[in-house]
Amino acid sequence: MSLPPHMPARREYGAPSFDPQCHRELPRYFDSIKYLLTRSNITDPADQKWFATYYADLDVSDFWRVIPEYADPTCDFVKFKNTILSLYPEVSGARYRFADLESLVEEQSRREIKSIWEYGEYYRRFFSISTYLCNKKVIDKVSQSHADVSCSQIRGANGQ
Repeated sequence: MSLPPHMPARREYGAPSFDPQCHRELPRYFDSIKYLLTRSNITDPADQKWFATYYADLDVSDFWRVIPEYADPTCDFVKFKNTILSLYPEVSGARYRFADLESLVEEQSRREIKSIWEYGEYYRRFFSISTYLCNKKVIDKVSQSHADVSCSQIRGANGQ
């Protein structure tokens, strides 16, 4: 198999990478692979699967290459990718749960926010989790607004 000219080499600038310690990034890794495959006009499923394993670290690559879909010539890239994703249940499940929101708010209620930067860190995390839960209909907008830590508990965020 000859390598197409537009695919970067492993660890080269612009090459996708997957950190096996951060499974949540796996869908993004496959998005990067798909982008490069499309840009490089690589349409053969065997080549597509090869590149997906090529950029992963050695242990991950070895693992993915023993999956039957890797060697199956009738298996396309999408099915291969979905099989890989199914092996990481923490990725395919819900991104956030209600317990994540409760934990964040509870933890924050025990701490004083001492700067606008600390408040911004908390707010971005709160907004991300609560908006996700709203979009998934786990909570509604009213619950979202009531779940936030009250202003009296966030003393210091505005310098007071």
